[in-house]
Amino acid sequence: MNLCKFVDHEIGLILHGLIKVQGMNRFMSHEPLANGLFNRDMCTASSTMTAWSDCLTNTPAVLGLVCDRLEGDFLAQRPQMRKPYTARDVVPLMQTLLFRAHVETE
Repeated sequence: MNLCKFVDHEIGLILHGLIKVQGMNRFMSHEPLANGLFNRDMCTASSTMTAWSDCLTNTPAVLGLVCDRLEGDFLAQRPQMRKPYTARDVVPLMQTLLFRAHVETE
């Protein structure tokens, strides 16, 4: 439901394409989608990072970068070494790219 209702259409199409080609159980577990990590306006700031909540809120541009990076990293791995992405894999990458996008716009 999250993928259909709260994810931007373009990002949903990208994720759908990746999952269709790579397979849901191979590319990404259901956890990142169920946790809403790809939802628009999702903030990944923890309680100790509330001062950064504005720059750690998802934007369509950064979500596109996250999808590209996840795909690139997945395909760069040897097939025997690949594992599905979980929230523990996606959150740090998202935070890094969101913070980098914030720094580059300042």
